[in-house]
Amino acid sequence: MSIALILLLAVVFLALIMVGSCFYFMFWMNKSTFNMVNDLDEIRTTGRPPEDWQKGYLKKCRKLGRIPPDLFEKQKKRNLKRLKKLTRFCRTTKLMESEDVRQGVLQELSLVRQEWQAEEPQDI
Repeated sequence: MSIALILLLAVVFLALIMVGSCFYFMFWMNKSTFNMVNDLDEIRTTGRPPEDWQKGYLKKCRKLGRIPPDLFEKQKKRNLKRLKKLTRFCRTTKLMESEDVRQGVLQELSLVRQEWQAEEPQDI
């Protein structure tokens, strides 16, 4: 093989690696940041956990035809854990307009956390 062909193949492979990494980071940003922002918006508008968080739980409840208390408590714990993670994201993100907005959002999330902690199975 000639040196020109080797260089051409190296350039092609490097270009493919760059394009692949762009798609990977786009996927990663969507997964980590944009999903958090969408979940935050949904929680703030509805006051309920996003459906993505509860897919398996709701499927099991429909299958059983009722809400088992132990399953409810397990899902409640998961939702509170994710809400804590979302609160941590809100404290550290640069996507907030100002510190006043950040404090308002954190206060709303605190109220939502209190509501979710006090929730009982028959409230659903």
